[in-house]
Amino acid sequence: MPGLRSQPASPFEKSGHAFAVTVYKTSEGSHAGMFFLDEAGLGAVVHLAWHHDVRAGGIGGPWVGGLWAAPAMEPENERVFAGLCRLLVQKYANNRTSIPYAAKYVNSRFNPGTLGWTPGVGVSGLTCATFILTTLNTYGLPLLLAEEWVTRPGDAEWLQYVVDELGKQDPVHAARVQAEVGCARFRPTDVLGGAAADAIPASFAVATGHGAVAAVMLRLA
Repeated sequence: MPGLRSQPASPFEKSGHAFAVTVYKTSEGSHAGMFFLDEAGLGAVVHLAWHHDVRAGGIGGPWVGGLWAAPAMEPENERVFAGLCRLLVQKYANNRTSIPYAAKYVNSRFNPGTLGWTPGVGVSGLTCATFILTTLNTYGLPLLLAEEWVTRPGDAEWLQYVVDELGKQDPVHAARVQAEVGCARFRPTDVLGGAAADAIPASFAVATGHGAVAAVMLRLA
């Protein structure tokens, strides 16, 4: 089995890790976030829930029933990313004008000095999965070989659903995201699979292979 751990059986906060990627099952599929240790050394989670909606809190609710994996990095780097998560919480959590929601991902990052979101070329927002990719890319430790990602069955339908939902809230932004239909999607299980790999950045084959195992464990099929 790849480095996938069940939160109920192996709680992150008791693992000795300071940072990890986590995914839980939702009624519509799955959702990803980042576990980290807060200033008090307690387990916490930060995630992009939706359009302009970064949320954070203790590890509770649906996160308790999910899976997690700590990316292949040195312990000091885990502590660096835990610190970055704490800063992202301070800047973005509960800020309704923070980070827009969109699917296309190309080399986005947060500015290490200001924590401002710096989108890649043609990028108009993030998803729960690319929020994680952007965080890791901030300090030059990409989780995935993003250039290998290709479109898969269901991607276009999922993105059209996103466009339709965004249209109810922000029609102008929805029109921008409509132009992304046909782009490759980074799924929550992809980033979890990358975090479970023996080395990062993980290839498409490795990350999706581990992600398929995670999907079975989460009973997504």
